[in-house]
Amino acid sequence: MFEKPMLPIKRKTPFDSEDHLFEPKIAGQRLRLEMKDGVTTLLSRHGFDLTMQYPELTRVPLRFPADVVIDGEAACLDPDTGREDKEKLQSRYRMTRRPDIREAAKVNPVTFFAFDLLSLNGADLRLWPLLERKKALHDVLEENHYFKHMLFVEQEGVKLYRLAGLIGLEGIMCKKKKSPYREGRSQDWLAVLNDKGQVTL
Repeated sequence: MFEKPMLPIKRKTPFDSEDHLFEPKIAGQRLRLEMKDGVTTLLSRHGFDLTMQYPELTRVPLRFPADVVIDGEAACLDPDTGREDKEKLQSRYRMTRRPDIREAAKVNPVTFFAFDLLSLNGADLRLWPLLERKKALHDVLEENHYFKHMLFVEQEGVKLYRLAGLIGLEGIMCKKKKSPYREGRSQDWLAVLNDKGQVTL
């Protein structure tokens, strides 16, 4: 049975808090990455299998052999500016022919920004505090061209929100450090969007 992702409640204004961490909110596609016995499956936020769409994400750079479930966001990045290109991502999402997909993975690859670890070698981590899940994620997942850890800051949400606006990001995510991972929308996760913020795929 598919488990729904944890989703934020919208908030109008940014804030500072010692109880929260703050992440940039990127214009991407929510993906649940499941790796079991060396086989990777990519699921959309609604449970659709998108593994065929993003073959570049099937080779996960783990520091040691493990079965994992990772929550994250996939985005196409402009090679010159490093900013997300939502039109290119939507183009990738709509492709149906395998030869086109394989070629697009070379010339227009996606990057997976990992921000949460839900399971490790069969152990359910969803009741762990968020900061502990993030530490475990860093311990198991390496970075490469296709996989990055979502950066975050502690306490200074207002400063990150202003920076996000300056560089054209959708806004910020505000997450309680001690929050467990719950299906559906929760007050433990808040999304503060800028004026151009949009709903992601």
